[in-house]
Amino acid sequence: MKQPRISLVMVINNRAEAEQFSRSLVALRQQDYQNWELLVCVRQTGLLASLKEKQVRVFDVSGYKKLGQIMNYALAQSQGLYWAQICVSERLCSCWLLEQVTFLEENSRYGFVSGRGQASVRQGQPGRYHFLWGNPFVSRTLLFRKSLLGVIKGYDESYNHPYLVDYDLCMRLYAYGSRGYILPTQMLQKESPVKAVCPREEAGLRLRGYSKLGMSVLGFPFALTTLIKK
Repeated sequence: MKQPRISLVMVINNRAEAEQFSRSLVALRQQDYQNWELLVCVRQTGLLASLKEKQVRVFDVSGYKKLGQIMNYALAQSQGLYWAQICVSERLCSCWLLEQVTFLEENSRYGFVSGRGQASVRQGQPGRYHFLWGNPFVSRTLLFRKSLLGVIKGYDESYNHPYLVDYDLCMRLYAYGSRGYILPTQMLQKESPVKAVCPREEAGLRLRGYSKLGMSVLGFPFALTTLIKK
Protein backbone atom coordinates (compact mmCIF):
# COMPACT_ATOMS: atom_id res chain seq x y z
CA MET A 1 0.00 0.00 0.00
CA LYS A 2 1.33 3.45 -0.88
CA GLN A 3 1.85 5.93 1.93
CA PRO A 4 -1.58 7.30 2.89
CA ARG A 5 -2.20 11.04 2.98
CA ILE A 6 -4.80 10.85 5.76
CA SER A 7 -4.70 8.69 8.88
CA LEU A 8 -8.10 7.93 10.37
CA VAL A 9 -8.55 6.39 13.82
CA MET A 10 -11.65 4.56 15.00
CA VAL A 11 -12.06 3.27 18.56
CA ILE A 12 -14.19 0.16 19.05
CA ASN A 13 -15.33 -0.04 22.67
CA ASN A 14 -17.43 -3.22 22.71
CA ARG A 15 -18.94 -6.05 20.68
CA ALA A 16 -21.98 -3.99 19.67
CA GLU A 17 -19.73 -1.42 18.02
CA ALA A 18 -17.64 -4.16 16.40
CA GLU A 19 -20.82 -5.46 14.74
CA GLN A 20 -21.36 -2.05 13.14
CA PHE A 21 -17.85 -1.88 11.72
CA SER A 22 -18.54 -3.41 8.30
CA ARG A 23 -21.22 -0.81 7.53
CA SER A 24 -18.92 1.96 8.67
CA LEU A 25 -16.14 0.68 6.40
CA VAL A 26 -18.51 0.54 3.42
CA ALA A 27 -19.42 4.19 4.04
CA LEU A 28 -15.75 5.13 4.30
CA ARG A 29 -15.01 3.46 0.97
CA GLN A 30 -17.70 5.68 -0.56
CA GLN A 31 -15.81 8.86 0.33
CA ASP A 32 -14.79 11.00 -2.65
CA TYR A 33 -11.20 10.96 -1.35
CA GLN A 34 -9.61 7.52 -0.96
CA ASN A 35 -5.95 8.10 -0.07
CA TRP A 36 -6.36 7.14 3.59
CA GLU A 37 -5.51 4.48 6.14
CA LEU A 38 -7.80 3.39 8.96
CA LEU A 39 -6.38 2.51 12.37
CA VAL A 40 -8.96 0.51 14.32
CA CYS A 41 -8.28 0.49 18.06
CA VAL A 42 -10.25 -2.18 19.95
CA ARG A 43 -10.66 -1.87 23.71
CA GLN A 44 -11.70 -5.51 24.22
CA THR A 45 -9.21 -8.23 23.34
CA GLY A 46 -10.31 -10.43 20.45
CA LEU A 47 -12.70 -8.04 18.72
CA LEU A 48 -12.06 -7.85 14.94
CA ALA A 49 -8.89 -9.91 15.49
CA SER A 50 -9.32 -11.80 12.20
CA LEU A 51 -10.12 -8.71 10.14
CA LYS A 52 -8.09 -8.39 6.96
CA GLU A 53 -9.08 -5.40 4.87
CA LYS A 54 -7.16 -3.21 2.47
CA GLN A 55 -6.12 0.11 4.07
CA VAL A 56 -7.12 -1.10 7.56
CA ARG A 57 -4.93 -1.98 10.55
CA VAL A 58 -6.30 -3.30 13.85
CA PHE A 59 -4.67 -2.67 17.23
CA ASP A 60 -5.51 -4.16 20.62
CA VAL A 61 -5.55 -1.22 23.05
CA SER A 62 -7.18 -3.03 25.97
CA GLY A 63 -4.20 -2.06 28.11
CA TYR A 64 -5.09 1.64 27.92
CA LYS A 65 -7.76 3.11 30.19
CA LYS A 66 -8.14 6.62 28.76
CA LEU A 67 -9.13 7.73 25.27
CA GLY A 68 -6.31 10.28 25.26
CA GLN A 69 -3.81 7.44 25.74
CA ILE A 70 -5.32 5.50 22.86
CA MET A 71 -5.19 8.53 20.58
CA ASN A 72 -1.49 9.06 21.27
CA TYR A 73 -0.76 5.37 20.69
CA ALA A 74 -2.58 5.44 17.35
CA LEU A 75 -0.90 8.72 16.44
CA ALA A 76 2.49 7.05 16.89
CA GLN A 77 1.46 4.20 14.55
CA SER A 78 0.00 6.45 11.84
CA GLN A 79 1.66 7.18 8.50
CA GLY A 80 -0.40 10.02 7.03
CA LEU A 81 0.15 13.77 6.85
CA TYR A 82 -3.35 14.51 8.17
CA TRP A 83 -5.22 13.06 11.12
CA ALA A 84 -8.88 12.54 12.01
CA GLN A 85 -10.92 10.52 14.47
CA ILE A 86 -14.14 8.88 13.28
CA CYS A 87 -16.98 7.12 15.12
CA VAL A 88 -18.33 3.74 14.04
CA SER A 89 -21.96 4.79 14.56
CA GLU A 90 -21.81 8.12 12.72
CA ARG A 91 -21.98 8.85 9.00
CA LEU A 92 -20.32 11.73 7.19
CA CYS A 93 -21.13 13.09 3.75
CA SER A 94 -19.04 11.68 0.91
CA CYS A 95 -17.32 15.05 0.37
CA TRP A 96 -15.93 15.22 3.93
CA LEU A 97 -12.32 14.15 3.37
CA LEU A 98 -11.96 15.72 -0.08
CA GLU A 99 -13.26 19.15 0.96
CA GLN A 100 -11.23 19.31 4.12
CA VAL A 101 -7.89 18.04 2.85
CA THR A 102 -8.24 20.35 -0.16
CA PHE A 103 -8.90 23.29 2.17
CA LEU A 104 -5.82 22.59 4.29
CA GLU A 105 -3.60 22.11 1.26
CA GLU A 106 -4.78 25.43 -0.18
CA ASN A 107 -4.71 27.37 3.12
CA SER A 108 -1.41 26.82 4.91
CA ARG A 109 -2.20 29.32 7.68
CA TYR A 110 -4.76 26.94 9.19
CA GLY A 111 -3.74 23.96 11.29
CA PHE A 112 -7.08 22.18 11.31
CA VAL A 113 -10.56 22.32 9.87
CA SER A 114 -14.06 21.03 10.59
CA GLY A 115 -17.46 21.11 8.94
CA ARG A 116 -20.79 22.08 10.46
CA GLY A 117 -22.84 19.68 12.53
CA GLN A 118 -26.59 19.23 12.26
CA ALA A 119 -27.26 21.86 14.94
CA SER A 120 -24.29 24.14 14.24
CA VAL A 121 -24.60 27.41 12.32
CA ARG A 122 -21.14 28.86 12.92
CA GLN A 123 -18.62 28.94 10.08
CA GLY A 124 -15.34 30.69 9.33
CA GLN A 125 -12.47 31.15 11.78
CA PRO A 126 -13.48 31.09 15.45
CA GLY A 127 -11.55 33.35 17.82
CA ARG A 128 -10.26 32.29 21.21
CA TYR A 129 -13.32 33.78 22.93
CA HIS A 130 -15.57 31.29 21.17
CA PHE A 131 -14.11 28.59 23.44
CA LEU A 132 -15.85 30.22 26.41
CA TRP A 133 -19.14 28.64 25.29
CA GLY A 134 -17.63 25.23 24.52
CA ASN A 135 -15.72 23.77 21.60
CA PRO A 136 -16.78 25.75 18.49
CA PHE A 137 -15.55 22.92 16.25
CA VAL A 138 -17.60 19.80 15.47
CA SER A 139 -15.47 17.00 16.92
CA ARG A 140 -16.34 14.20 14.51
CA THR A 141 -15.57 16.30 11.44
CA LEU A 142 -12.16 17.60 12.54
CA LEU A 143 -9.12 17.10 10.29
CA PHE A 144 -5.69 18.11 11.65
CA ARG A 145 -2.23 18.57 10.24
CA LYS A 146 -0.53 15.69 12.03
CA SER A 147 2.76 17.56 12.39
CA LEU A 148 1.05 20.12 14.64
CA LEU A 149 -0.15 17.44 17.04
CA GLY A 150 3.44 16.37 17.49
CA VAL A 151 4.52 19.91 18.33
CA ILE A 152 2.03 20.15 21.22
CA LYS A 153 2.82 16.61 22.44
CA GLY A 154 -0.42 15.09 21.19
CA TYR A 155 -3.46 14.45 23.33
CA ASP A 156 -3.86 14.98 27.07
CA GLU A 157 -3.91 11.43 28.41
CA SER A 158 -5.97 12.27 31.49
CA TYR A 159 -9.22 12.52 29.50
CA ASN A 160 -11.50 9.71 28.37
CA HIS A 161 -14.63 11.50 27.09
CA PRO A 162 -14.42 12.27 23.33
CA TYR A 163 -15.78 15.81 23.75
CA LEU A 164 -13.20 16.70 26.40
CA VAL A 165 -10.35 15.12 24.44
CA ASP A 166 -11.09 17.30 21.40
CA TYR A 167 -12.02 20.43 23.38
CA ASP A 168 -8.68 20.34 25.18
CA LEU A 169 -6.76 19.62 21.97
CA CYS A 170 -8.32 22.53 20.07
CA MET A 171 -7.67 24.99 22.90
CA ARG A 172 -4.04 23.92 23.19
CA LEU A 173 -3.59 24.32 19.44
CA TYR A 174 -4.97 27.86 19.69
CA ALA A 175 -2.70 28.58 22.66
CA TYR A 176 0.25 27.40 20.56
CA GLY A 177 -0.71 29.89 17.84
CA SER A 178 -2.44 27.62 15.35
CA ARG A 179 -5.92 28.41 14.06
CA GLY A 180 -8.84 26.33 12.82
CA TYR A 181 -11.59 26.95 10.30
CA ILE A 182 -15.21 25.78 10.06
CA LEU A 183 -16.39 25.07 6.52
CA PRO A 184 -20.03 25.88 5.63
CA THR A 185 -20.76 22.30 4.56
CA GLN A 186 -22.81 20.19 6.97
CA MET A 187 -20.58 17.13 7.12
CA LEU A 188 -22.39 14.96 9.66
CA GLN A 189 -25.33 13.04 8.21
CA LYS A 190 -25.91 10.85 11.26
CA GLU A 191 -24.79 11.76 14.78
CA SER A 192 -24.50 9.30 17.64
CA PRO A 193 -25.83 10.13 21.13
CA VAL A 194 -23.31 11.97 23.29
CA LYS A 195 -22.62 10.62 26.78
CA ALA A 196 -22.91 13.05 29.66
CA VAL A 197 -19.70 14.86 30.58
CA CYS A 198 -18.56 15.00 34.21
CA PRO A 199 -19.20 18.65 35.24
CA ARG A 200 -16.15 18.89 37.50
CA GLU A 201 -13.90 17.41 34.84
CA GLU A 202 -15.16 19.85 32.20
CA ALA A 203 -14.85 22.81 34.59
CA GLY A 204 -11.25 21.89 35.33
CA LEU A 205 -10.48 21.51 31.63
CA ARG A 206 -12.01 24.91 30.89
CA LEU A 207 -10.01 26.65 33.64
CA ARG A 208 -6.74 25.17 32.37
CA GLY A 209 -7.60 25.90 28.76
CA TYR A 210 -8.71 29.47 29.42
CA SER A 211 -5.48 30.08 31.33
CA LYS A 212 -3.41 28.92 28.36
CA LEU A 213 -5.46 31.21 26.11
CA GLY A 214 -4.79 34.19 28.38
CA MET A 215 -8.35 34.66 29.62
CA SER A 216 -8.42 33.11 33.10
CA VAL A 217 -10.39 35.93 34.75
CA LEU A 218 -12.90 36.22 31.92
CA GLY A 219 -13.29 32.46 31.71
CA PHE A 220 -13.83 31.73 35.41
CA PRO A 221 -17.61 32.37 35.43
CA PHE A 222 -18.01 30.25 32.28
CA ALA A 223 -16.27 27.34 34.00
CA LEU A 224 -18.41 27.89 37.10
CA THR A 225 -21.57 27.87 34.98
CA THR A 226 -20.59 24.39 33.80
CA LEU A 227 -20.89 23.17 37.39
CA ILE A 228 -24.18 24.94 38.04
CA LYS A 229 -26.10 23.97 34.91
CA LYS A 230 -25.33 20.26 34.97
